[in-house]
Amino acid sequence: MSHAAALVILAVTTALAIVIAAPLLYLSRRRKRRLGIKLDEVTNQVPLGALPGIAAYVAVMFFGFAYAYTEPDTWFGQQMKTGIGRLSFFLVPLLIVFVLNYWLVTRKQVKPKTTDITRLM
Repeated sequence: MSHAAALVILAVTTALAIVIAAPLLYLSRRRKRRLGIKLDEVTNQVPLGALPGIAAYVAVMFFGFAYAYTEPDTWFGQQMKTGIGRLSFFLVPLLIVFVLNYWLVTRKQVKPKTTDITRLM
């Protein structure tokens, strides 16, 4: 498999995911409005700011796992052919994302909410 084929597969699956998810998200939002639920009060949504990071993570995972087929002769391609290599490639970036997310969340909680100069002294 070539890199171009991997890009086509990624583009097609992304388009299919959007085509499948868009009507479901629309119907869910419409149902919440009909029931009188304010959209700002719903807490189980993915923030829009997190979507680029999630998309980048999914793309890295896709190309990492596809590396066993696109570049099978390289060291990384050989690692992606083994179960231990796949598991470590899945877990290490996932742990990095969790640690960064935890660090950013705790950093946001420490910041003062106001810019009152007397409060900072």
